[in-house]
Amino acid sequence: MGAPNQQEAQGTWERGTVTVQQTRRQILTGAQTLTVAQSGALCLFNAATGYTFTLPAVSANDVGTWFEFLVTVTNTATADKIISDAATTYLKGEVHTFVDATTPSAAAGPKGFSFDGTTHIACIMGGADTTKGGVAGSRVRLEAISTTQWMITGNIVGAGTIVTPASTT
Repeated sequence: MGAPNQQEAQGTWERGTVTVQQTRRQILTGAQTLTVAQSGALCLFNAATGYTFTLPAVSANDVGTWFEFLVTVTNTATADKIISDAATTYLKGEVHTFVDATTPSAAAGPKGFSFDGTTHIACIMGGADTTKGGVAGSRVRLEAISTTQWMITGNIVGAGTIVTPASTT
């Protein structure tokens, strides 16, 4: 018999046996344009002043690239924003928005908001107006499902009478 086949890719693969090495996710903070090489990173909105994460352009080989976004500090200034790389790359899917337990209202939710995959290019949360979310605990995931669409899912925490975080700009 020949030597076992081995391949390095988040672990060691051997014939008949799989050994996976535990690795930590990359943590990203601050305004930046993400890259395909950073796929799987946890992107933190960790400041009261919001900033923007721009998704990378993806090729057919990059479909499956994904990022997770977590709000760790409630935003009270400019909005937290996740935006596609181009006006022709869209977000598709749905997020559920809930009201922070400290600010109940008659229209508290939860509510589901759709991103249509044909006009929405950004998810905007918080800022001085937390009706779009941006409260600590908000978490969304985006995964490239084609070269022109990202699937968005998640739970967003807002305050007051909540409105859609889906944006065309």
